[in-house]
Amino acid sequence: MQNLGCQVDAGTAIATLVALRVDLENEATATQMRPLLIKRDIVASSLQLIATHSLIMHVSTSREVVEHSVAILALVARQSKKGASQLAAEGGTKLLLVLLRSFSKAPLTIVNICDALIASVPNDRNAGQVAKAIGGMDLLMTLCAKNGRKHAVTKSTVQLLCVFCRSAPANADAVASSKVLKDMLASCRRNAAFPEVCMSTLSVAVAAASRHDKFSALLSRADIIDFCVEVTAFFSDDLAIVTKLLDLLQRLRFDAHAVAAIQTQRLFSKLYPLIGLQLGRSKVLYKLCVVLWKLHALEHQQCQNREWARWMSHQTSVNYAPSQRLESDEVHAHETAGVPLIRAQHLDDSDVPHGAAFRDIVEASGTERGTLSEASSGHGDTQLEVLLKLVHDLNESRAQTLSRPRCVYCAPRTYFGHTIDACAENSELGQPSPGVLQFESRFESGNLGRVQHVAGHRYNLWLSADTNSFGHVQWFYFAIYGMRHGVEYRFNIVNLEKPDSMFNHGMRPVMFCPRSARSLGLGWVRCGAEIAYVQNPFCKDASEESSRKQTQCFSALMTLSLPPEMASRSACDAATSPVFIAYCFPYGVTNLNRDLEELAARPVAASRMRRDELCRTVGGISCPLLTITNFDQSTLIGIEKEAERPTLVPLAERPVMFLSARVHPGESNASWVMRGALRFLLSDDPVAAKLCDSVVFKVVPMLNPDGVAVGNHRCNLIGHDLNRQWTKPDEHLSPTIFHYRRLIKQTVKQEQRVAKLFLDMHGHSRKPGIFLYGCEDAKQFGMAEQVFPRLVERVAHPDIFNLAMCSHKIVKSKMNCARVAVWRDFRIQSSFTMEASMSGNCVEHFSLRDLERMGQDAMRAAWDLVDPAQTQVNRVRRELQQSFPKRFLQPLADPAVAVPAEEARERDSPRDAKTPSKGRRKGPSRTLHQRC
Repeated sequence: MQNLGCQVDAGTAIATLVALRVDLENEATATQMRPLLIKRDIVASSLQLIATHSLIMHVSTSREVVEHSVAILALVARQSKKGASQLAAEGGTKLLLVLLRSFSKAPLTIVNICDALIASVPNDRNAGQVAKAIGGMDLLMTLCAKNGRKHAVTKSTVQLLCVFCRSAPANADAVASSKVLKDMLASCRRNAAFPEVCMSTLSVAVAAASRHDKFSALLSRADIIDFCVEVTAFFSDDLAIVTKLLDLLQRLRFDAHAVAAIQTQRLFSKLYPLIGLQLGRSKVLYKLCVVLWKLHALEHQQCQNREWARWMSHQTSVNYAPSQRLESDEVHAHETAGVPLIRAQHLDDSDVPHGAAFRDIVEASGTERGTLSEASSGHGDTQLEVLLKLVHDLNESRAQTLSRPRCVYCAPRTYFGHTIDACAENSELGQPSPGVLQFESRFESGNLGRVQHVAGHRYNLWLSADTNSFGHVQWFYFAIYGMRHGVEYRFNIVNLEKPDSMFNHGMRPVMFCPRSARSLGLGWVRCGAEIAYVQNPFCKDASEESSRKQTQCFSALMTLSLPPEMASRSACDAATSPVFIAYCFPYGVTNLNRDLEELAARPVAASRMRRDELCRTVGGISCPLLTITNFDQSTLIGIEKEAERPTLVPLAERPVMFLSARVHPGESNASWVMRGALRFLLSDDPVAAKLCDSVVFKVVPMLNPDGVAVGNHRCNLIGHDLNRQWTKPDEHLSPTIFHYRRLIKQTVKQEQRVAKLFLDMHGHSRKPGIFLYGCEDAKQFGMAEQVFPRLVERVAHPDIFNLAMCSHKIVKSKMNCARVAVWRDFRIQSSFTMEASMSGNCVEHFSLRDLERMGQDAMRAAWDLVDPAQTQVNRVRRELQQSFPKRFLQPLADPAVAVPAEEARERDSPRDAKTPSKGRRKGPSRTLHQRC
């Protein structure tokens, strides 16, 4: 064995190899022989023999030497991990792949070579690149296609293809783009009765479909549907194969040829019985339901990407030039909507919830918390139940051979004076059918793009993307006509984007009926049952100008009916009274202007509030800037007055606090928190009076009024996310951020005022409770970022504010947001984002009163921050010092301005020290809170 590789005589080598092969194939002797062979370098010797005799394989004995050497390598690699590692280390991958071309008509040798490579490739880091460089993937696919009637060859080649795709995912590209892909799948289809072939083929197809959309389309043209039908017939009870099959069908993009095959093969009908076989397997059932939904849509031609692109094209067709402006006569008088909107002819201010007639009713009914839906207890089970119900409905609709869903609503929108139809289906809109709901969203903050009536009481809804943007789809707000008592309506909001939502944790939308409000005094109420947020089979494509890939869509499935509070038929007439449905409590530009007028009429407002214009938005709306403090300087004259008002600080010496909200239009709950803060500051509360005596507040209650008016979720009219423009805002494209940042710079750097707090109010769609995001700097002593959240916790209700959810880490994706930019550029240590859940806590929804109370509690905590006695601040600092002693050097006079660690060391070090101490410096732990 030692000289096996040096044997040039073919006859002697054959005799030795045959003896070794017999011993390795015998289980009794293989166990004893294998360690000895590996120790004597049998792998290297066999490879040397192959390299020597492969050059003269036209001689029969040399060919026989190579065959026996390959067989020994396969046996050693299969039976020993060390042997497989040695084969990879000796460069056997390339040699064996090249050898495959010479044995394309020798099935047994092909199997041995593939078996050896299957064992060794996982140990070779460069195996995938080697296979791609020498065309190994095409070679394997050709061998598989030509040996379709030979099960062993098909099995080995497909398994090796799967191993190469795992080793280097780029090899899957070669599989999908190969000219023999269709022939290879036909060969695998002949061997579909063998589970190894099916599993390996599906794994290769999944790898190719996951790489790129075009490879997914290539697979769908290669008769992959026929192969899936064969797999379903043979292995409907095999969990692993069914799971892999569902993964493939989820990832595939089907062209017209594949859709025709789906309709011909009736794939939905063949997969539907799998539901009964997979009961108890939640993950598999979830995938199965999504796949069945996709197949049903394809059979009825509902989710072809051309239809989606046609409807979405209007969202990206209008491009904005910085010099373009709306004329002043296009701006709505009194600025209730600002930018021009296409308004519904049958809706006026007396019908919409933000009308003046419902102001008192909404406030009076805003004290009740709504209960969470049944999804809060176990949202996974609820998701599955809703999906199963949907699939059963789809199966019944197939049996009834219903026609294609009919479009019943399609909303045009106006951007920069241009009217754009939402889709070409407007031609289908005619007179409303009896029993079919009618929809409307052409009012302030409304968002609903298109509605399809599927069948019975089931409807598909599409939301409009943000103006001049392809994405950011979440906020909805629309009116429904024709809802009848006792009838359950099933809505499917199709084109949502986020992978998770509070809908999976018990959140329910809100409902408002004007007639019930007038007769019963009902405001916004929570509604809906059987709510689930799931991945759907729809995808949306990027525009031609965009480089974005296809985006997966998600659905919010919900059952809506008129709640018991509206059970009286006299209270809500289905034919004449609309019912408004919204994602969260709406708060528009009209609400803001009316609230500011009400606040200005308060007695204390004359001495505490000044209203100015920060700037004009892109749409021409005035963005209000409020300055709140005690402007009455007469109380500073006389010792008696100073004794009566010990907290009154001269106006020029007062620190400043910055408050802002609604940079994201779809986060309407942030406006209600801001409303509570403003009403508290302009109230008769003693804490509010002391706070206004000590601090100057600069407040921008709505940073994105354009987006609020047109019903956007995240962007302004330009399509920019304003909370990602803070590093370098543009005066024309992001005017409110540009002027607000300039105001902060002027106040902090030019006027030299001390900034005690920056608070930006937001809403959160995926977490419960209300919490704060701050900015941590582990290089500074004092933990200033931890003080304000603990002050808020002291005064806030425990069911509303959640300190455990607060975070102070800075991630790269947030470097351009408000709190990070203000903290970084202006050194305001107490710079925070307040996030209020769209839903509530883990038990019940937040009411309007809860949101307003949070704004009040934040202002009470602000007083504790600037209280001259510093009672609560010192208490918080002592607690922090006990928990994080290494982050404190000594008590600080002002927790809002931390002392850098380097300055503290220089101050405390001896002045006469001439040489620095050697070794590691003693100081605060830098690993305790690592700066991102």
